[in-house]
Amino acid sequence: MKKIGGLSMKIDEEISILEYSPDWKNWFEEEIISLKPIFGPNTTFEHFGSTSVPGLTAKPIVDILIGLHGTLEITVSQKKELEQLGYECLGTAGVQGRIYCRKRGIRSFNLAVTQLNSMLWNDNLKLRDYLRSHPDEAELYAQHKLDAYHQGYRKLLAYSDYKSDFIAQLLKRAKGFTR
Repeated sequence: MKKIGGLSMKIDEEISILEYSPDWKNWFEEEIISLKPIFGPNTTFEHFGSTSVPGLTAKPIVDILIGLHGTLEITVSQKKELEQLGYECLGTAGVQGRIYCRKRGIRSFNLAVTQLNSMLWNDNLKLRDYLRSHPDEAELYAQHKLDAYHQGYRKLLAYSDYKSDFIAQLLKRAKGFTR
């Protein structure tokens, strides 16, 4: 397991894997209503990750990609507003070019705040779009995730490590794909 400075214990958590739920799209749409006033009108929000791919099994946590124009930062007042919504902000959490915040509860969310059109932004959307348009690849990815879970990778960091090479290969194929 990769150690991410002092944050490894803070971000590690038990995971579960569920069949796809169309509710996840609604959760995204409802959550950004609360987030838009915090980040302002010049911010772009995208639903990404496994919950954004119809039919794909996923951790029941909706990932929201937030694209900022200009400087990558969350102000003190934005952080306070996010905390009032139940989010905790954990800095980069080991991913350069991202600010990571999470909210856990009946509806759980991860925020990946990054610069609009950065490599991180583009890679996440390329992978999402590739999986959406290639159900065979999405099925292989779903099986890989279930294999990880059934082999006992039930903590976030170990589960993520298990998937990392597979995701890198998927991303490579996604980058070679053009519509």
